[in-house]
Amino acid sequence: MTTRRWTTPPLLSPPKNTTACTCEFCRSGARRWNRWAVARPTAGREPRKDGRGATPLTAVNTRDLHSRGQQHQAGRRDKLITNLLVDESGNIPLVIPARTDDTDELNRLAGRTLDEVLGAAIRGTNLAYAEDARPTSDIRLPRLDEFAMGGLLQMLMLAVTLEGYATGINPFGQPGVEAYKRHMQNELGQ
Repeated sequence: MTTRRWTTPPLLSPPKNTTACTCEFCRSGARRWNRWAVARPTAGREPRKDGRGATPLTAVNTRDLHSRGQQHQAGRRDKLITNLLVDESGNIPLVIPARTDDTDELNRLAGRTLDEVLGAAIRGTNLAYAEDARPTSDIRLPRLDEFAMGGLLQMLMLAVTLEGYATGINPFGQPGVEAYKRHMQNELGQ
């Protein structure tokens, strides 16, 4: 697993939103886990309500580039975007065919694979963010297997724990969920 940061000016303050982006639907479980893991130790688990901590967001590229991507490119400068990329996807290469009528206007991509197009989309998006001083990082896994996923999850657990401590939040307490649990128990008559 390698991590690469794009060169952008440092944030003046910690990001209020962190976004985990992936390029395939099969990694949606990793995105959901990251959203849960980041929200818990960094979103104010201490009894105080000072508003510190990041709000984790997730996106699937390229599907979300016209919605979430616009937020990142032109919205508030309070986001850190992290792309989760896999070098050996294990997918059978899907080659874009040429069509005689070219009604979809994709003949210019004929002969290229879907992985090539997705890679170009990520690189192009990262370059656009860098031109506008939007911080991004890539986490690259060599392949999607239990060893790589275990390493990724371990790294993310350590990262959110350290982020919690660095911002003065106890990453292992969770008073923010006790109120709904209490009300739910009352509703159930227990």
